[in-house]
Amino acid sequence: MKKKWFWILVAVAVAAATIAIWQRKFSPTKVAFVNYQITTLGQIAKSNDNNYIKISEVDLDDLKKLRHFDVVMVNGMGLRITEEQRAQLQAVADKSSNILPIVSMPLL
Repeated sequence: MKKKWFWILVAVAVAAATIAIWQRKFSPTKVAFVNYQITTLGQIAKSNDNNYIKISEVDLDDLKKLRHFDVVMVNGMGLRITEEQRAQLQAVADKSSNILPIVSMPLL
């Protein structure tokens, strides 16, 4: 009877390890866009033909969700954030998530 429970425990451990490895290494890359215009996001979504890249728009009110994304792209043009929102963005950046600040600069 003990051997049966041992093998059940081993099977559960292997299944849990497989799921963890899949979630960490092989699952689709989740990209968050903060402060992007709808038209720009539409063009990005339309051009995304890769099933392993999932894009999402995140509002400034929902910055807590950013910790679930692999890459965060922030458009700085016209971005006005509170001190709390700035702290949330900094916390995500400190957790080694990839944050790419995009700032539109005038051409000379």
